[in-house]
Amino acid sequence: MSDEITVELLKHINKSILVKLKNLKTINGILINFDPQMNLILDKVDDVTDKDKKIDLGKVVLRGDNILTVSLSSK
Repeated sequence: MSDEITVELLKHINKSILVKLKNLKTINGILINFDPQMNLILDKVDDVTDKDKKIDLGKVVLRGDNILTVSLSSK
């Protein structure tokens, strides 16, 4: 992971982020921590793939290989 990405992720610890996954799911949660492989630990996670149906997932560990994009969330 580049230093620029690390710096940006560090700014968003304990903030809400939106993550799009390779399996076309979208989840929203609080960034707790991450590592150099971009594995993420998120808390208070919701699957928001279906706009009409939010699914509570609780605490989640995401493998970096499965992540397409990470963006700020308005949660």
